[in-house]
Amino acid sequence: MKKLLYETIEIESDKNQVSNILMNGIQLLKTDPNIIGIEPVAENEFLILRHGAFNRQDVLLILAKQNSIEYKIDGQIIDYSIIWEFETLDSGTTRLTQSLYIDETSRITPILSLCNTALSKFFSTFLENIKQLAEISTMP
Repeated sequence: MKKLLYETIEIESDKNQVSNILMNGIQLLKTDPNIIGIEPVAENEFLILRHGAFNRQDVLLILAKQNSIEYKIDGQIIDYSIIWEFETLDSGTTRLTQSLYIDETSRITPILSLCNTALSKFFSTFLENIKQLAEISTMP
């Protein structure tokens, strides 16, 4: 896998709250207008149907570790992973790092590298949505 994008954000919320949002990532994905359906397959595994994307159908597996969560996507055309790593800065602030890895063996990997600006904007927006949800959830 080749790292294509990397971004870090600070969130005024604890690690557990951010982790819970990512583990329930299906709610985040439902805000994506290209997703037309999400079906559970097994625990933390989902079939995602899309329009207007390289992969029309993905299988998403959400894997949790102590200080990270990975979305492992097995797609029709390209496989990729999004890995979020947590770092607690203080009792109420978490640094969240998002990295996008793509399968180097896919024929469209060079095309994705050329679309880096559009992909970066999409994943940056996704990261901002996580921040907003976490911070809203921690408000008294």
